[in-house]
Amino acid sequence: PVLLSRVDKEQVVPGEQSRHMAEALQQASKLVDYRQLEGCDHAMTSETCRLATAEALLDFLIKYNPPG
Repeated sequence: PVLLSRVDKEQVVPGEQSRHMAEALQQASKLVDYRQLEGCDHAMTSETCRLATAEALLDFLIKYNPPG
């Protein structure tokens, strides 16, 4: 599985690139967990965005690599 996240205030990576990557992975029969992080920029300058990213990663790891 692949965790793919995108921020809505992106100024470095074009938004289409994230969507194209998600589509290409799905077409290759890969499991994709795509997350859109609202109010976040590429550098994750907001604590709220850093926390949302950490929570998304933790959720992903628990879902696809559960403890035990």
